[in-house]
Amino acid sequence: AFSGGGADGVLGRLRDIGRQTTGFAATLASMGEGEDDGGVDGIEYPGSTLGNGLRLAADLVASDSGVRIVHLPMGDDFDTHENHRDRHAANLTDLDEAVEAFLADLDRRGVADRVLVMTTSEFGRRAGDKGANGLDHGTASSALLLGPVQAGRHGEHPSLSDLDENDNLVATLGLDSYYATVADRWFGVPADELFTSAPPLLDGVFR
Repeated sequence: AFSGGGADGVLGRLRDIGRQTTGFAATLASMGEGEDDGGVDGIEYPGSTLGNGLRLAADLVASDSGVRIVHLPMGDDFDTHENHRDRHAANLTDLDEAVEAFLADLDRRGVADRVLVMTTSEFGRRAGDKGANGLDHGTASSALLLGPVQAGRHGEHPSLSDLDENDNLVATLGLDSYYATVADRWFGVPADELFTSAPPLLDGVFR
């Protein structure tokens, strides 16, 4: 009832947000209803935080609810100061299994060409062992784009022998270029409208 009224200013904005919220809740509630609801059909998602989140994301895309961006935290511990090799391998296995199920589900639903998977992280790891079979925080990392993209490595691989004064990998592409490329080439939002000084874009990423 509160959302149904009209008003200006802050109250009007709160009512507008309320309408959006209740409408989105109705969309979520309707998922899974009916015989042909875009269910998983034998595709097994892992029961991880990421797996469950990607299952919901696939439902949202297939429902044409208007959602364009879904942010999903993975939940695994990538802060591998100790036993990096085994822990990182397990984390990437979790990522692989969840994303594989998600992409297969999108393909089965016929919407794979509408979805871009983009990974982000706030830090990377250093190149050298810290003495406990682990790696300290680093200033460079790698990122993955999956979906309607050209497969392969884009950009220059960082050097393992030319590190900075703190033994960090030297990034060969700025995070701003990564975001700007997706904004400009995928969402159609010109990078120079998002950045005061538009960073260089990666060519040849999207099909």
